[in-house]
Amino acid sequence: MISASSNPRSTGSAHYSHMAWWKSVLLFLLALLLFLALRWQPDSWLREQIMQASSAYGVSIDYQNIERVGLSLHLTKLQISGATLPVPLLFDSIKVAPAWPQLLQAKPALDVALVWQGVKASAVVSEDAQLVELADLHIATKIAPLLPLVKMQLPIKVAGEFQLTGHLRVDSVTGRPLTGELHGQLLKAAASLFGKPDVLGDYTVELVNKEQKTAWQWQLAGGSGVLLKGTGTLATQANLPKQWRLNGQLHLSGGKVVPPSLKPMLTKPLSFTVAGPLARLRLQPR
Repeated sequence: MISASSNPRSTGSAHYSHMAWWKSVLLFLLALLLFLALRWQPDSWLREQIMQASSAYGVSIDYQNIERVGLSLHLTKLQISGATLPVPLLFDSIKVAPAWPQLLQAKPALDVALVWQGVKASAVVSEDAQLVELADLHIATKIAPLLPLVKMQLPIKVAGEFQLTGHLRVDSVTGRPLTGELHGQLLKAAASLFGKPDVLGDYTVELVNKEQKTAWQWQLAGGSGVLLKGTGTLATQANLPKQWRLNGQLHLSGGKVVPPSLKPMLTKPLSFTVAGPLARLRLQPR
């Protein structure tokens, strides 16, 4: 007579159930310890833990105020500095909380939401070896704060709202994006040569890279008053974003109702070559 314990399948199932039970217990204890630490430890203890954790990555973190809400931490006027950063990073606020769906799968992760110069961003952040994964990424901002990041001379004023979703894998040391898929929308886009901006329409942008050693592929399309279409590459091998190189083709043409202020510029379709590092982009007519 064969007992249940001698059945390999039954033994494997029992072993799996035993391991799953222990994982659940360990996760519960981890959550309980985290709750106790955040709930009853003084702010001085929290500051010390934050400093120790950040020093492991070669950076220092300073902040004006810290607030604990349940298991989340809310830091305001945060500054991150370090030898690997060209300039200190200054954030209006950052909120950090455990990412429970990932933790229940025994994968340490955090829900992070931040505000930087009016730009709102959130993601589920986890680490794998020397890679940091940003899942469920969301960014929302007015277009104005982004323009200084791309120092391209434009003869027109640009306005609108920008939204970005997707996922990224970045180098944990340099912060350089390696692979990912991003989907962006420029909504209520408006522009003018002078005076009040005219509505151009809505645009979409796609940025994809599946191999670490290749350049990102980008596509841009959309519009109603002004039709826009473009494709190209973005090389991110340099550690500094201002040194990333953008190359591609851009095509503009008038839509059904061309904004009055832009009619002189769009009497016929226009084509441009876009090239150079982000800090010194060149827009050349074709």
